[in-house]
Amino acid sequence: MIALGIETSTPAGSLSLVSEEGTLASSFYSSLHLRHSSWIIGEIDHILMLSSIKLSEISVIAVSTGPGSFSGLRVGYATAQGLSAGLDIPVIGVPTLDVICHNICEKDIQVCSTIDGRKDKIHIALYRKQRMVSDYITCDLSSLTSLIDQETLFVGPGVGAYKDRIKEKLGASAFFSHPFHNIPQATSVAFLGLIAFKRKKESSQLVYGHLD
Repeated sequence: MIALGIETSTPAGSLSLVSEEGTLASSFYSSLHLRHSSWIIGEIDHILMLSSIKLSEISVIAVSTGPGSFSGLRVGYATAQGLSAGLDIPVIGVPTLDVICHNICEKDIQVCSTIDGRKDKIHIALYRKQRMVSDYITCDLSSLTSLIDQETLFVGPGVGAYKDRIKEKLGASAFFSHPFHNIPQATSVAFLGLIAFKRKKESSQLVYGHLD
């Protein structure tokens, strides 16, 4: 079973082909230099060639659903839905905050996945051992720090704008991931999509041709 993951919620876009055994091929780029729409279709062909996989062998399309860049997400949605309709396979939407958390190996510490919401707002969700322990929340920094009552590892593109202020308010309770882990990655989108696909297939909840 093979999944194609599409991540276009931030300027650091990526694609990935994965199977249940591991990653088959991935591609990363920056939309600061090339628009998502100019890159994505040709790069899908490229990773198919690298992995010696045919388009017809893909079982499911997984796409990051945000929050994030509206224009980037729109390109990801359109690409996923077009491939889903053309191949008659399901498309699974994966929340970007879940994708970011998936960058972090399971640790016995609370993880706060973040995306900058601009205008002093931040999108967050809290996890422990990659299991969600909060709702998806959009709040200001004061509300965020009031939610933190234990040691917490902050990860995601929302960290950069608020790191110093979080450290000031939370002190030694706040930890921060390596910058590489702050980037949502298509490999995580694909693996999470594959998990969701198997669950929905078992419960006969799959929907074809649009985001599920």
